[in-house]
Amino acid sequence: MSKPTSLSRHGASIARWIFWIAGGYGVPIMIAMLAAPRLFLRGTPLSQPEYYYGFVLVVLAWQVVFFLIGSDPIRYRPLMLIAALGEKFAFVIAVIVLIATHRIVIDWAGAAVVDALLGCAFLIAFRLTRSP
Repeated sequence: MSKPTSLSRHGASIARWIFWIAGGYGVPIMIAMLAAPRLFLRGTPLSQPEYYYGFVLVVLAWQVVFFLIGSDPIRYRPLMLIAALGEKFAFVIAVIVLIATHRIVIDWAGAAVVDALLGCAFLIAFRLTRSP
Protein backbone atom coordinates (compact mmCIF):
# COMPACT_ATOMS: atom_id res chain seq x y z
CA MET A 1 0.00 0.00 0.00
CA SER A 2 1.38 3.37 -0.96
CA LYS A 3 2.02 6.13 1.51
CA PRO A 4 -0.69 8.83 1.48
CA THR A 5 0.41 11.98 -0.33
CA SER A 6 -0.37 15.48 0.89
CA LEU A 7 -2.91 15.69 -1.95
CA SER A 8 -4.80 12.59 -0.74
CA ARG A 9 -4.63 13.85 2.88
CA HIS A 10 -6.06 17.18 1.71
CA GLY A 11 -8.82 15.37 -0.19
CA ALA A 12 -9.61 13.28 2.89
CA SER A 13 -9.80 16.44 4.97
CA ILE A 14 -12.28 18.01 2.56
CA ALA A 15 -14.30 14.77 2.43
CA ARG A 16 -14.34 14.66 6.24
CA TRP A 17 -15.84 18.16 6.37
CA ILE A 18 -18.40 17.38 3.65
CA PHE A 19 -19.72 14.36 5.52
CA TRP A 20 -19.63 15.98 8.95
CA ILE A 21 -21.56 18.98 7.59
CA ALA A 22 -24.09 16.65 5.93
CA GLY A 23 -24.63 14.73 9.17
CA GLY A 24 -24.70 17.90 11.25
CA TYR A 25 -27.31 19.38 8.92
CA GLY A 26 -29.47 16.26 8.75
CA VAL A 27 -29.69 15.25 12.40
CA PRO A 28 -31.49 18.37 13.67
CA ILE A 29 -33.90 18.32 10.73
CA MET A 30 -34.80 14.67 11.26
CA ILE A 31 -35.24 15.23 14.99
CA ALA A 32 -37.53 18.18 14.21
CA MET A 33 -39.49 16.00 11.81
CA LEU A 34 -39.89 13.39 14.55
CA ALA A 35 -40.94 15.97 17.12
CA ALA A 36 -43.32 18.04 14.97
CA PRO A 37 -44.66 16.09 11.99
CA ARG A 38 -47.58 18.50 11.46
CA LEU A 39 -45.11 21.29 10.74
CA PHE A 40 -43.64 19.30 7.85
CA LEU A 41 -46.89 17.83 6.56
CA ARG A 42 -48.57 21.25 6.27
CA GLY A 43 -52.10 20.30 7.23
CA THR A 44 -52.00 16.94 5.47
CA PRO A 45 -53.33 14.29 7.84
CA LEU A 46 -50.83 11.73 8.99
CA SER A 47 -52.88 8.88 7.54
CA GLN A 48 -49.98 6.45 7.24
CA PRO A 49 -47.57 7.26 10.07
CA GLU A 50 -45.45 4.17 9.39
CA TYR A 51 -44.29 5.71 6.11
CA TYR A 52 -43.55 9.11 7.58
CA TYR A 53 -41.73 7.84 10.66
CA GLY A 54 -40.05 5.06 8.68
CA PHE A 55 -38.68 7.62 6.22
CA VAL A 56 -37.47 9.94 8.99
CA LEU A 57 -35.79 7.14 10.98
CA VAL A 58 -34.06 5.68 7.91
CA VAL A 59 -32.75 9.14 6.99
CA LEU A 60 -31.62 9.62 10.61
CA ALA A 61 -29.71 6.34 10.38
CA TRP A 62 -28.00 7.65 7.24
CA GLN A 63 -26.78 10.66 9.20
CA VAL A 64 -24.90 8.23 11.45
CA VAL A 65 -23.36 6.71 8.30
CA PHE A 66 -22.29 10.20 7.18
CA PHE A 67 -20.49 10.72 10.50
CA LEU A 68 -18.88 7.29 10.09
CA ILE A 69 -17.64 8.17 6.59
CA GLY A 70 -16.41 11.52 7.91
CA SER A 71 -14.45 9.76 10.65
CA ASP A 72 -12.24 7.99 8.08
CA PRO A 73 -13.03 9.00 4.47
CA ILE A 74 -10.32 6.84 2.94
CA ARG A 75 -11.47 3.69 4.73
CA TYR A 76 -15.16 4.27 4.05
CA ARG A 77 -14.73 5.67 0.54
CA PRO A 78 -16.93 2.99 -1.12
CA LEU A 79 -19.85 4.12 1.04
CA MET A 80 -19.62 7.60 -0.50
CA LEU A 81 -21.12 6.39 -3.78
CA ILE A 82 -23.91 4.54 -1.97
CA ALA A 83 -24.61 7.65 0.10
CA ALA A 84 -24.71 9.87 -2.99
CA LEU A 85 -26.72 7.59 -5.26
CA GLY A 86 -28.82 5.65 -2.77
CA GLU A 87 -29.59 8.30 -0.19
CA LYS A 88 -29.30 11.71 -1.80
CA PHE A 89 -30.09 11.32 -5.50
CA ALA A 90 -32.84 8.71 -4.91
CA PHE A 91 -34.70 11.29 -2.82
CA VAL A 92 -34.15 14.00 -5.44
CA ILE A 93 -35.58 11.80 -8.20
CA ALA A 94 -38.54 10.80 -6.03
CA VAL A 95 -39.36 14.45 -5.26
CA ILE A 96 -39.11 15.45 -8.92
CA VAL A 97 -41.50 12.66 -9.94
CA LEU A 98 -43.93 13.37 -7.10
CA ILE A 99 -44.01 17.11 -7.83
CA ALA A 100 -44.42 16.48 -11.56
CA THR A 101 -47.38 14.16 -10.91
CA HIS A 102 -48.91 16.62 -8.41
CA ARG A 103 -48.68 14.14 -5.53
CA ILE A 104 -46.72 16.45 -3.21
CA VAL A 105 -46.49 20.21 -2.84
CA ILE A 106 -43.69 22.23 -4.41
CA ASP A 107 -42.34 23.01 -0.91
CA TRP A 108 -40.41 19.73 -1.06
CA ALA A 109 -38.29 21.11 -3.92
CA GLY A 110 -36.11 23.00 -1.44
CA ALA A 111 -35.20 19.80 0.38
CA ALA A 112 -34.49 18.14 -2.97
CA VAL A 113 -32.14 20.95 -4.00
CA VAL A 114 -30.19 20.65 -0.74
CA ASP A 115 -29.93 16.88 -1.21
CA ALA A 116 -28.83 17.33 -4.84
CA LEU A 117 -26.06 19.68 -3.70
CA LEU A 118 -24.98 17.29 -0.95
CA GLY A 119 -25.06 14.38 -3.40
CA CYS A 120 -22.77 16.33 -5.74
CA ALA A 121 -20.49 17.12 -2.80
CA PHE A 122 -20.38 13.40 -1.96
CA LEU A 123 -19.29 12.63 -5.53
CA ILE A 124 -16.61 15.32 -5.28
CA ALA A 125 -15.43 13.78 -1.99
CA PHE A 126 -15.31 10.39 -3.70
CA ARG A 127 -13.11 11.82 -6.44
CA LEU A 128 -10.86 13.72 -4.02
CA THR A 129 -10.15 10.57 -1.98
CA ARG A 130 -9.08 8.34 -4.86
CA SER A 131 -5.64 6.83 -4.79
CA PRO A 132 -2.98 9.01 -6.43
